[in-house]
Amino acid sequence: MFSRLVDGQAYTFGVSGKLWKNGLVMYDHQTDTLWSGVTGEALQGPLTGKRLQIRTAVPKVRWRDWRAVYPHSQVFTSHGVQDLGEDGYASYHASGRTGLFPPAHANAQLRPKDLVLGIHIGERARAYPLRLFTQSKILTDRVAGRDLVVYRRQTSP
Repeated sequence: MFSRLVDGQAYTFGVSGKLWKNGLVMYDHQTDTLWSGVTGEALQGPLTGKRLQIRTAVPKVRWRDWRAVYPHSQVFTSHGVQDLGEDGYASYHASGRTGLFPPAHANAQLRPKDLVLGIHIGERARAYPLRLFTQSKILTDRVAGRDLVVYRRQTSP
């Protein structure tokens, strides 16, 4: 999640319906600048080159796991309340397709649609694909001179 403030001014965002590097593209209502929903970077428009500040990370959670913890939760749509029961994008996530543009370069360690745990320390960032946690819930690493223990709580499939 990102702050709405850029250079002290609050912006209101909407969903553009576009994808960039397989991720959501937002736009701000004030300038129509397009923003990456993944990096917070202004991609096109008057604010190109600006970057939104990260406020917090939002984990991806299965609906059934969320409902187990928050049983009174509801999903609101333009058609009223729905109980989705499953991920409507499951086939998209499972496919090798990445949208209109293929990745600019291949990365043997990180596939285009890998779900990751991410960390950002100073100018350094690291992504840990969730598939690394199939054998162990804990990984150790060193980022920006700091020793880390990376933990993923396993949920039932």
